[in-house]
Amino acid sequence: MGKLNCVLLDANIVIETHELGIWEELLDSVTVTLPSVVIDREARYFFDPLAGASGIALRRLLAEGRLHVIEATGGELLDLSNQFDRVFIERIDEGEAEALSVLMAGRLPGYLFCTADAPAIRALALLDMAERGTSLQRLLSSVGLTKRVEAQYTDEFFKRVLEEGQRMRLQGIGLAPGSRYRV
Repeated sequence: MGKLNCVLLDANIVIETHELGIWEELLDSVTVTLPSVVIDREARYFFDPLAGASGIALRRLLAEGRLHVIEATGGELLDLSNQFDRVFIERIDEGEAEALSVLMAGRLPGYLFCTADAPAIRALALLDMAERGTSLQRLLSSVGLTKRVEAQYTDEFFKRVLEEGQRMRLQGIGLAPGSRYRV
């Protein structure tokens, strides 16, 4: 079986897989592409108490070809921002916004969006891309890695928040008045 494609949207997924001790195994099982913001800024916040070091060696993995990066254009980020009302878009962190932008632009066909961030999950539903998302628990299970994960990484949490986003979409909550995703 070939590798699955997956975008690890936010740094907390990268950090969580490090903390679970399965990051390298995940890279061996899944084609991982990260938004440039995660590589350039967000992954620096991880502290490995065993190694006594901060940050994650993502640049080395890029150089080795074990990890890929994608950068949203200014136009893609603006297009994403224009779909949401001001209150909702301000809840989405930079890494999530970059990943959502490239997914919405169609630049990552076949990729899944793995996140534990509730605003990003709701955004998937609001953008009518619910089928493009996955929980960390489901991703790990799909590649035979079974680890106990905290509640925010479970499939149950992901589905519940996705349903909230789908209700919001039907009610027009979170979407800008001119959004092409309004029902």
